[in-house]
Amino acid sequence: MKKQIIIFIKILIISAALLVSGVACGGSDDDGGKGGSNSENNDTNPIDITGTWEFVKLTGSAPSSIVADIVQEGNSISGNTSSGKLSGSINEKKVYFTVPVTEYDIGSGLFKIVIYAYSGTVDDTAIQITGIILKVPGGEVGTFLGGRTTEI
Repeated sequence: MKKQIIIFIKILIISAALLVSGVACGGSDDDGGKGGSNSENNDTNPIDITGTWEFVKLTGSAPSSIVADIVQEGNSISGNTSSGKLSGSINEKKVYFTVPVTEYDIGSGLFKIVIYAYSGTVDDTAIQITGIILKVPGGEVGTFLGGRTTEI
């Protein structure tokens, strides 16, 4: 299990690096940083995921869900969730975001901050996101399904 967590963390780091490099190579100044062509059908432009979403953790120790109000500006996403602030990025259909959450640790009797890192893919209709979720610290890995709850 420990080896799987290390591999997963490496994948997240690589995914984040690719998303950041996509933002850094966002194109010339005259296209607004959208990655080149001004064509509406250009696949390098990120899908717009602005709106309200519900993300459900499908696997792991216990099923759970959060509702997120996402605001997208270019490749950056931010917003509020039922659990905490959300921040991340999107590049084409690949989305990565984190949500820091305060949780009560029964063992220590203290509250601690954990981060849930989501890495997923938006479908072509921009109404569903599927992917993996990692809890740090703790290393719990699961899958999630996100659905848009507001109309586009």
